[in-house]
Amino acid sequence: MYVGEIMNDMRDTINGMEAASYRNKKPHGIPLADYTDVKGLQHIVGKLWSLLDDIDTADDIAKENDKFYRQLAFKAMVKRLNYVTSDGFDLTMNREFLRSAAQDFSE
Repeated sequence: MYVGEIMNDMRDTINGMEAASYRNKKPHGIPLADYTDVKGLQHIVGKLWSLLDDIDTADDIAKENDKFYRQLAFKAMVKRLNYVTSDGFDLTMNREFLRSAAQDFSE
């Protein structure tokens, strides 16, 4: 992947974050404190762990290039909004992700 492609991806990601930030102001999911489906929680934990692993892998890929590492890590970090959002205090499970996860479990 070329730096220009990464920058375009980052721009798209930032635009997506702005949309997500707007969505965070309105309840659009299930508060974590109210969510009791263990399989769904396990699925989300797996997805979040995968993002942490992507950040770790970015460290291996970027080696001594801090700017490139930050770009890769930022890209992985923003994906967390696909699973869990926060208003800064409470965590909210993303309703669309939970719906698709439930379909995965039923197959």
